[in-house]
Amino acid sequence: AYLARVKALEEQVVVLKLLNSVRDLQVQVSIGEENEDEELRHASVISAGYGSQSAVLGSLGVVGPTHLDYPGTISSVAAVAHYVSRILAGE
Repeated sequence: AYLARVKALEEQVVVLKLLNSVRDLQVQVSIGEENEDEELRHASVISAGYGSQSAVLGSLGVVGPTHLDYPGTISSVAAVAHYVSRILAGE
């Protein structure tokens, strides 16, 4: 049980580092070997920042297999990031 908790914590740190690297509102896609972290070399990561052009407040994304519905997932990530940005702007 202890090793499982340590592994889960390590995976969370990997994802947090990844999402912290998002610097703008554009959707970013990394597939397999394009991912810097060893833990994600067999995965795809689709992420986007939210906030405004002058201040990216955070980021969100999807981590999944390398074979996934890229157009649908990219659209979903973009839509949710845009929606969160609008809510934060008070719209």
